Amino acid sequence: MMIWFWISIALMTAIAVVIVLLPLVVRQKLQITNREQLNINLYRQQISDLKEQLSQQQISEALYVRREQELAKTLLEEGKVQSAVISQMRPAIWVKIALIIALPIIAILLYLHFGASHSLQRYWVLKRQASAVKAELSKIKSPKQVIDRLIAHLKAYPNSAKGWYLLGRLYLGERRYANAVSVLSKAYYLQPKKTEYAIAYAQALFFNQKQHLSKKAKQLLNQVLVKNRNNIPALNLLAIDAYRAHRYKSAVHYWEKMLPLFAPNSKESKMLLMMMAKAQKKLE
Repeated sequence: MMIWFWISIALMTAIAVVIVLLPLVVRQKLQITNREQLNINLYRQQISDLKEQLSQQQISEALYVRREQELAKTLLEEGKVQSAVISQMRPAIWVKIALIIALPIIAILLYLHFGASHSLQRYWVLKRQASAVKAELSKIKSPKQVIDRLIAHLKAYPNSAKGWYLLGRLYLGERRYANAVSVLSKAYYLQPKKTEYAIAYAQALFFNQKQHLSKKAKQLLNQVLVKNRNNIPALNLLAIDAYRAHRYKSAVHYWEKMLPLFAPNSKESKMLLMMMAKAQKKLE
């Protein structure tokens, strides 16, 4: 794709040269041609006048010949002057051509040095990668095929935390919670500072324990909240666990922390208010 970018720049430069220089060259040629024609017409008129003067015996034959030679010499000198003018004009034209070509080149060089050419190249690389991923995904007909491919990949690259994480998310989607716990624990222990890995691991433990947070799961969520006290998935998981364990006051406490994180009239805030009201009712 980058080749088309540079081709388009070259085409635009060529078009600019033609648009700017063509009228200039044509106009100069017309001016030169008109001047030459005017000199020739003037020469013919003067020769005609001399012939008429000769026929009326106003001038002698010798004077006629001398004046005719002078007119011819003048015409020749005029031609030399015009040739000199043309030779002076040509460098000026080439200077303009050089400037028209040089300016886009300078602009491109400045763009490459200071501009976002690397971003543009990265854009095309990412676009090609996205196309390749899309083509690959079109071959996959079921989640099982994705899981099988990930397992094969992880056999070759067992230290890929991202791979274990993605496999765990797939297992969660398939409700294979024991498998999810197993692979997400690997992702977490490979990169324990990754918040999304800790959250996913805690979710797998929660669902695998019939929607009850184990000591390990709570420890994971609390570690996440130490780094970010407004982490919504961690707060919500703790709230749900508290509600299911009939600790309604704790559930309301976590949902109250979440409420400011959503827009006042959003679907999420309305859902939170409904759950808080439900928990408050249980406390009565």
